[in-house]
Amino acid sequence: MTSGCPRFIVLPSANERKEIIFIDDIIRLCLDEIFFMFNYEEITAHTFKIMRDALLTIDDDISKSVIEKMEDGIQNREHGDPVPLIYGHQMPEDLLETLAGKLKLRNRELITPEGRYHLLRDLIKFPSIRRELENVNHPPISHPAVQLNSSIFQVIKKQDILLNYPYHTFNHLIDFLREAAIDPHVERICITLYRTADHSKVINALVNAVKNGKEVIVLLELLARFDEEQNIENSERLQREEIKIVHGIPGIKVHSKLVLVEHRGKANQQGFVYIGTGNFNESTARIYGDFGLFTSHPQIVADTRAVFDFLQNTHKHFKCRQLLVSPYDMRDQFTELITKETALAAKGKPAFIYAKFNSLTDERIIQLLYEAGQAGVDIRLIVRGSCTLQAQVPGLSENIRVISIVDKYLEHARVVIFHQGGKNKTFIGSADWMTRNLDRRVEIITPVLDKKIKKTLIDFFRIQWADNVKARIQDKEGTNQYVEAGKNPPLRSQEALYDYYKNMTQETQ
Repeated sequence: MTSGCPRFIVLPSANERKEIIFIDDIIRLCLDEIFFMFNYEEITAHTFKIMRDALLTIDDDISKSVIEKMEDGIQNREHGDPVPLIYGHQMPEDLLETLAGKLKLRNRELITPEGRYHLLRDLIKFPSIRRELENVNHPPISHPAVQLNSSIFQVIKKQDILLNYPYHTFNHLIDFLREAAIDPHVERICITLYRTADHSKVINALVNAVKNGKEVIVLLELLARFDEEQNIENSERLQREEIKIVHGIPGIKVHSKLVLVEHRGKANQQGFVYIGTGNFNESTARIYGDFGLFTSHPQIVADTRAVFDFLQNTHKHFKCRQLLVSPYDMRDQFTELITKETALAAKGKPAFIYAKFNSLTDERIIQLLYEAGQAGVDIRLIVRGSCTLQAQVPGLSENIRVISIVDKYLEHARVVIFHQGGKNKTFIGSADWMTRNLDRRVEIITPVLDKKIKKTLIDFFRIQWADNVKARIQDKEGTNQYVEAGKNPPLRSQEALYDYYKNMTQETQ
C-alpha cells in the first residue's frame, strides 16, 4: 500500500468496540461499486505478491555523477526480473496461468500458494486498540554518568561511556552531536552514515555544525538496500549546506558506524570518538538492540582519524593499533584471537569464546570455531539470523552451543569476548562473522578498554545466555525449540536487561 493509503481502516463501532478491516477486504466487498460500468456475470478479486530482483545495478557511464547513476538504478529496480510469485490459494488455475505467463515465470517452483493476506509486515502499523493488549516499551534510561544540562564532552574526557539501546536513550548521541555543533573549540566532525531516520536529528546537528563554522565530512554510503532514495535526499541536502560528502569506495560498502569530533582545547588537540553497532537512526534505536561506545582514548582517536583519512584518500596506507578494520586486518585479528584461545585449551587451561552476532556464515571462521571447540574451548554463540555452523554435533562441535533470541526488540548488537588467560578481551562493532563483512565491507570493531564497561558487557552476555522465555536452541536437527526453564525461574533477557541498567543508574544516584 502507498503511504497515503493505510492497510488497515478503523470502522465506526458501537459498545466501545473497535472493529478494523483490511483495505484488501474493502476492495473485495466493493467490487460491484468499483466496476459498475461493466457488464459481467461474476466478479472476484484475488491477491498476489511478486518479489523482484532488488539488485541495484550501477552503470559505468563516466559522464554521470554517482547520484545520477543511483537514481537510474532505483528506477530500473522497479522493473527487475520477478523472482517468486506468491498467490492466494483460492485463485482459479486459469487466472494463475495467465498471470505467470504475463510475468514470464516458467519455473513452477517459484510459484507458491499462500493464504488470503500478503505483506504481513504491515501489521507493524496495526492501529492501537487497547493499551493493555500492546507491548509495553519502557522509557529509555539516561546513562548514570551523563547529567541533564551538562557537557557530555567533559564526561567522556574522564571515562568511556557504553550505551545499550533501546534501554539507554539515543538522545545522548544527539546531544553529543549538538554539543559538537556549538562548541567553539570543535574544529571538525567526521561521520559515516548508512541509514538515517526521516527528519533526522543527526542530519540537523551536522547542518547546524557547518553553519557554525565547523568542517563537517560525511562518508555517506548510498547503497543501503531500499534506503537509497533517503540517502540521495540526505546527500543533496548536505551538499546544499556545503558539507563535504564522500560517497564511499567503489566495490566496497562502508558499513561502519563511526563519529570523530576534533576538539582543540587550551592545552592541546583532543578527539572524541563514537563507535556503534547500529545505524545513526533515532527511530530504529527505539526497537533495535545495539551498543554505542564513547571514548577519548588517544590511540582509538588516532586510529579513527587514520580511518577517516583513508576513506577520503583511498590511496593512503594505514595500520591501526587498537581498531580492527575490515577488509584489511579484521579477519587476521579474529583468526589470531581464536587460534590463541584454541592453544590455551589444548594446554588444559581455561578457555572460552562468547559471541553475539546477527549472522554467522563465514566458512573459515566456522572451521576455526570447530577446531577450537574440539580443543576444549567453551563456545557460546547468540545468533539471531543466519547461522551455518552446526552446534552439538558429536565429533565436531560438542563444545559449541548456539541460541537465538527473538523478542520485542530486534537483537542487532555485536559483541565478542575471549577469555585469553583471564584478560577477557572484549570487542564491539559493526561487523558480523560473514564473508561480506570481513572481506568486502569497511567495518570497524573496537576493543573495550574500560574494565567497568567490559564487566557490563560480560554481564549483558550472561543475562542473554540465561534467557529461558524467548531464547531458542539451535541444534543439529534444526528444530529451534525454546530453551527449557526447568527448575529455574523464568528469565526474559530483554526485561532483565532493562532492570539491570535501571538498577545501575539508581545505585549511582
